[in-house]
Amino acid sequence: MTDHQQLLQTLLADTERELTEIAALPEVERWPKLLLLALEREQIAAVAYSKDLVAERIATLPVGEDCREVVRRIVKWTHRDEALHAQYLRGLLLQSLPDVSAAQKALPAASIVARQVVGTVSGWVSAVSHHHNAEAWGLRRMVSVSAIRLGQIAGRIPDGLASELNYQGFRRFCLLNVVLEETAVLSYERILARKLHEWGATDVALIDTPMLYDRFFANRSVAEVADYFGFNSPLYRIVDAEDDSRKIDFERGLVSTRISGTWADASVRIVLSKLRGDPTELAHLSLASFSGIGSRTDEHLHTDRLVDHWTAALMALDVAPPDFAVVDAWAPVGDGPLGVMGCNKPNSVRRFYAGADPFSVDAAVFADMGFTEPKAAAFVRLADQWFGASSKPGQVVGEPGPLEGFRAPQGSLWFRFVSAAAAPIYFHLSGRGRWFVPAMDTDAFPPIDNPGPIVRTVRWAAQRVFGLHPPNQ
Repeated sequence: MTDHQQLLQTLLADTERELTEIAALPEVERWPKLLLLALEREQIAAVAYSKDLVAERIATLPVGEDCREVVRRIVKWTHRDEALHAQYLRGLLLQSLPDVSAAQKALPAASIVARQVVGTVSGWVSAVSHHHNAEAWGLRRMVSVSAIRLGQIAGRIPDGLASELNYQGFRRFCLLNVVLEETAVLSYERILARKLHEWGATDVALIDTPMLYDRFFANRSVAEVADYFGFNSPLYRIVDAEDDSRKIDFERGLVSTRISGTWADASVRIVLSKLRGDPTELAHLSLASFSGIGSRTDEHLHTDRLVDHWTAALMALDVAPPDFAVVDAWAPVGDGPLGVMGCNKPNSVRRFYAGADPFSVDAAVFADMGFTEPKAAAFVRLADQWFGASSKPGQVVGEPGPLEGFRAPQGSLWFRFVSAAAAPIYFHLSGRGRWFVPAMDTDAFPPIDNPGPIVRTVRWAAQRVFGLHPPNQ
């Protein structure tokens, strides 16, 4: 298990306990409590990355000055980004207070500010404890240690977190703040699920389909992968589209006869996709996410397929279209021609695209990627043939513009070559995906296929050449 995964599991367990306590509160109290938890975690990160607290540590990093300057810029932007998150949450909480007199608002407003102050102190303690040893920063170090002990006594700092608050490497400090940010995401997840319930969604289901990697690694079921990433809550249920599938009469298409029953029966269907580079689709967006809504995607990819994955997805789209589409283009985003499989240098773009028409949503993303003709993507081209769907983005509310730094699959001669060769090789010459597999967390997902030395060598080479491994490997 990686350091990140170990630390994440420790803090997720503590966060889950707090979220369980919040879930037991009366309905009217849950929303502000979740927002307060998220506010505290965002404020911790905002203060921990403050220039005044990390500048000296960055100056002593054993790297060249050019590299240090890059780190300074990253830390400066991260600090600003987290501060914006905290500012937004504080404003949202204050604006949600009842419309009463200023005197009546004073106490709840003070509790909101107090929670942000707790985050401020925690962020300061985190930075001081990580970057300043007792010899160099005696008084500050003593104050931070005292604050940690008081926090433990008060139950505000769990033991797992307290053990991390000591003089350690800069990487470990950054890792801790990444994990704290991920625990804040749990609050957002609960908030979204809770709001869906408030809006009348009594049964919220998250549907996914098994990937072919479960043929090579253990613990890769939909439920197990969801649990690995912390997706478990009484506010929604995880659905395996393959296990949930049922027979259906499609009006068009061939061979496919099944679709997820939960998806087909849903009163409101929302397709959620993560922006990633894709060699045949330019990017993996809303339309591409329909692959596997009725059966495993790998059944429609390789030479022995009975129907291609485009047709299988469009058949499902024809009988059970989504009511809304969301594209998550929030960092980290896997770009390049094989970003859909993995990316060791993910892009840091931060956007969301959403709308009632998945074709228009995808078209808006393509436009910001610099593609003037979205029909270059196979799914868009085929959707136009099936439905006469528009490939134009339509009216875009917001500030569209280029996705800065995004490495499009057609962005260079090398990328164009990889994109052109990737699909035929993967479909017909990959041993049904066995030869080309991204690096895995083998502690969580141990290998089960026992590949020989030739397969291991090809996998290793592909991971290194195409960046199909985490940044630190």
